[in-house]
Amino acid sequence: MGFSEGGVVVNQLNEELSYWDSKSSKGSVDVSQGGTALLTHSLLVPATASDVLSSISEFHYVDVSLNCAGAYITDHDVIKGVANYVCHTSNSLCFALHGTPRQWSDPNHPWIQAERDRMLQLLNEEAKRCKGRLLLAEKKYFDGRPRSLLMHFAILEVMDMG
Repeated sequence: MGFSEGGVVVNQLNEELSYWDSKSSKGSVDVSQGGTALLTHSLLVPATASDVLSSISEFHYVDVSLNCAGAYITDHDVIKGVANYVCHTSNSLCFALHGTPRQWSDPNHPWIQAERDRMLQLLNEEAKRCKGRLLLAEKKYFDGRPRSLLMHFAILEVMDMG
């Protein structure tokens, strides 16, 4: 889950998934098989980067924003790589975009809505070839209310992760 500027961390995880898929298609990494996990202090901890990435089943973008471009992924190659990753594994992957008018309707940051729309378009296109395992959800909160900084933080209390 990435909240506000934390969406760039979620973007980077997607870049890594895309990278792992490109490595696996060259035969150097098998993303379809999990590695061994370490048992540390009674917690199951993934032992490899591949284990970490394959353990992810959902990405939640929560009212993400930046003061410049890059809040959402707009690179088709990255989204295509993520879709390839999903197609090469037995895992499903859900992208959930949660937003408020504070970010999605801000006239001072029009690129946020444009990036969100582009990402959703790319995900919808790629989801068609993933046999129902690349899932999308877009959830709006406080729709119709005036934009405010308070709603940007209040989304954390009311958002539906299901």
